[in-house]
Amino acid sequence: MPARIAAIGLALTSALLFWLAFFPVQAGWLGWVALVPLLMLCRLVVDRRGRYLAAWIGGMAFFLGAVCWMCVADATMVVGWFAGSVYCSVYWPAAVYFVRRFDRLGWPLAASAAVVWPALDHTRGWLWLGGFPWYYPGHTQHDFLPLIQSADLFGVYWVTLLVVAVNGLIADAFTTGLSRRPVLIVMAALVATLGYGHWQLSQDNFATGPVVSLLQGNIPQGVKNDSGEDAATRIVREYVELQDRAAAARPDLMIWPETSFPVEVAVVARGSTIEDTGLYRGVIESSLADIGRAGQRLKTPNLIGTNCTELGLNDSRRRSNSAVLIEADGRMSARYDKIHRVPFGEYVPFVDWMPFLKKLTPYEGMEYSVEAGTQWTRFPVKDKSGTTFKFGVLICYEDSDSPLAREYVRGPDPVDFLVNISNDGWFKGTQEHEEHLAVSRFRAVECRRSLVRAVNMGVSAIVDPNGKVIALPGKTWSDSKAISGVVTATVPIDRRTSYYVWWGDWLPWTFWLIMVVACWKVRRSE
Repeated sequence: MPARIAAIGLALTSALLFWLAFFPVQAGWLGWVALVPLLMLCRLVVDRRGRYLAAWIGGMAFFLGAVCWMCVADATMVVGWFAGSVYCSVYWPAAVYFVRRFDRLGWPLAASAAVVWPALDHTRGWLWLGGFPWYYPGHTQHDFLPLIQSADLFGVYWVTLLVVAVNGLIADAFTTGLSRRPVLIVMAALVATLGYGHWQLSQDNFATGPVVSLLQGNIPQGVKNDSGEDAATRIVREYVELQDRAAAARPDLMIWPETSFPVEVAVVARGSTIEDTGLYRGVIESSLADIGRAGQRLKTPNLIGTNCTELGLNDSRRRSNSAVLIEADGRMSARYDKIHRVPFGEYVPFVDWMPFLKKLTPYEGMEYSVEAGTQWTRFPVKDKSGTTFKFGVLICYEDSDSPLAREYVRGPDPVDFLVNISNDGWFKGTQEHEEHLAVSRFRAVECRRSLVRAVNMGVSAIVDPNGKVIALPGKTWSDSKAISGVVTATVPIDRRTSYYVWWGDWLPWTFWLIMVVACWKVRRSE
């Protein structure tokens, strides 16, 4: 029993230190030591059940604390908060299991943890309902710009590897003692990474792109969910006021957050014509005229977040969470439909098999599901000189999804910058707002493209291709949430290429191969 208590104590200590490394405390330096107690647990003399139970308790404690912001969104999301925490917490005992397999082969913790943790984080980022690619050890270093420049080589996973390797060195020192080779290898990797980072940061002579104005409303989700006329009037009034404030800077583009246009827009289905829509033709024409006025009013193009309903032949309908570009003449010139939907927020998984799951959504009694998009739209925008730039849109948590962002830069038609529109009005000024921005910074570095974020309730920002936040609505990140505001700035344009864009996540997949081979060797030796 004392050994089990010690095991739980080690796991909970890691949970606390790791939680402190993220927002709201944001003691990122703790990331370099937070996992030491958990790695020491791998070598603690304790029974098997006690070891893995302790690791799971630690993981559960961390994720319950880290994502507690989910609870403020809606009472129904308490279940999602708990279920998501249970799922994510499983990766902590899984990490202990694999590290112990490497221990049987004589690997130091610095090496085994550096292989295991990036591989498991990568899996957590895509497995099970689209994954949850937040709260990686690498994310604790989002503000350490020289270190995170390596994301254009291996993504956030190299930063995670370095952070966990240092944790492993310290855990080795407390358990079996340090040997020279792993210390030299880890130190050399850190020096090389920082040297590469300083070299990349010196390449900041970016070209001048278009001037954009980000319209950050401060609309709580309760107001957005209200279908009444008063709610729609309040939303429209707020964004008209923001447009007027932005107009003084004469931007080339105004950007609204996700679903900020309060009326669903009816459009012609792709592959159909206005004549195919029959009785709905008038609805579509009226809808497009309404949204078109957003651009015509100030003779400025507007990128607007809205829900769209496609109408086509035989009364066909298709709903999407979309970004639409309204030109200065009121014409809708391009549209992107969100590809990576949020489960229970934008669709109910397995609902045909388990209809009761509808009760776990914040929209009970409403039809809110949207279809996934299939196209990475390239939007055009001209600056005052007439130069045309192209940008790609990521909606909501799509800016957490590395493969989605890379698709815009890879191939023969790369975009010049990325735009994220998001509705974080669900989270009412919690740490979610800052953490979302912290995670998104890695997309800018990975793709070597500026990331422009317009977010309801914040944090709206412009992040340059080196991951530096160059414009906010307030003085600090904390001052920039739960407020309305306008961010106007010129978008830096980078022409560097990115190894990670082309080669993707080969590093964590290679680590998985190494882990499988290690388990096979251990099994053969038994």
